[in-house]
Amino acid sequence: LGTARWRRAPSGPHPMVGDRLERRCICTFSAFSAHLDHVGREVAALPQRGQLTVEVIVGSAAPTLSEVRRLAGDWPELELVIDAPDMAARLARADLGIGAAGSMSWERGAVGLPSIAIAVAANQVQLAEDAARAGMHLYLGKHDEVTADHVAVAVSTLLESPHLRQHFAEVSASLTDGRGLARVAQVVLPPEIRLRPVTLEDAINLHAWRNDPVNRRFSHNDAEIPWETHVVWLQR
Repeated sequence: LGTARWRRAPSGPHPMVGDRLERRCICTFSAFSAHLDHVGREVAALPQRGQLTVEVIVGSAAPTLSEVRRLAGDWPELELVIDAPDMAARLARADLGIGAAGSMSWERGAVGLPSIAIAVAANQVQLAEDAARAGMHLYLGKHDEVTADHVAVAVSTLLESPHLRQHFAEVSASLTDGRGLARVAQVVLPPEIRLRPVTLEDAINLHAWRNDPVNRRFSHNDAEIPWETHVVWLQR
């Protein structure tokens, strides 16, 4: 949440939209979750078709992508977005969010988006419960305990309760300011370490680190980078 796109995204709580006839709901789930089948269930459960525009964001590796595509074809109000490059801006435009209770909770909170959260992994439960107690979101429970009816009731409740959405938005915005990276750096980096812009004088070390066999093993492109290519990239 310390990247430029989150710092540039509109921050603070969303205004109440009680008089609006159309509202925008955004569903986000990690492409690496083993429980992406919930995307289809939750989208199918959303009520008030015609008054609700739904944006479903999933990764291209999602195992249920074909099912979500089918739902998108059957439902004109549903917009399917794959590998969204502008997640912060999309969350900022939405009136209501539905998603996993992990790191996306902080991303929704950073733009003050009222949200419904579902824990899709054991390590999300504590965060989800603590955030719910703080008034940050509506937590429905663990993924295997949540039914489509639960989601439908939760969505209807929040859409019909502008003051509750406003409360979630204000608490979320107060708890997440998008400056988490700077705080982590202050704790992790010793005081004697200073950050500076990279220069051509660093080219030799950077090239050696990039082409180290261990580093290449974890890179999308595991081929060695020629020195000439490295220098051109560094000069951009």
